[in-house]
Amino acid sequence: KRQVLDVVAARLLDPSLSILPFESKPPKYEAYLLKRAGDAAVAQALAEEIGFYRKALEVDPEYVGARLSLVSALMSWNKDAEASKELEVLEGGRVKLSPYQSHSVKGFRAWSRGQWDAALVFSREMVRLAPGDARTLYTLANDAYHADRPREALEVLGRDVDWSVMTQD
Repeated sequence: KRQVLDVVAARLLDPSLSILPFESKPPKYEAYLLKRAGDAAVAQALAEEIGFYRKALEVDPEYVGARLSLVSALMSWNKDAEASKELEVLEGGRVKLSPYQSHSVKGFRAWSRGQWDAALVFSREMVRLAPGDARTLYTLANDAYHADRPREALEVLGRDVDWSVMTQD
C-alpha cells in the first residue's frame, strides 16, 4: 500500500511522471527523486551522476529504472566492467522486470558486445511498448545509427514528439 501511495503522491507532485510502461513496481518516491537528480546531472561530473543513482538504489534496491540509468551512465563513461556487474544483477532474476525493462537489459547487453542489430531489435520492442516516449525513441535512433541504418535513425528523430524532455532537468 505504501508504494501505491508513493506513486500517487509522485504523480501529483510531478505530472510528468508516467512509469506505467517502464516499471514492474513503483519505486519509493525518495528513490525516484534521487534518480531524477542523477538524470539532471547527466551532462556534469560522472561521480555526481552515478552517485545519485547509487543513492537511489540504497533507498530502493529494487528500483530497476535507477539501475538501468546507472548502467547507461557507466557505459557512457566507458566503465564497462561496472556496467556489466549491474546488468548481472538485473539478469539474475532477483528483481522483477517489466517487458520494457527486459528489452532494455537485453539491449544494453547487446550494445556492450557491439551487437548493433540485436540492440536495434530490442529498442524497436521498447518503442512498441512506449511509443511516445522521447528517450526511448532516442535510444531507437541511436541504435539504428550504430546498426548502419541512417534513414531509420532520421525517421525516428523526425517524429512529432516532445523532444524537450531530452534537455530538461
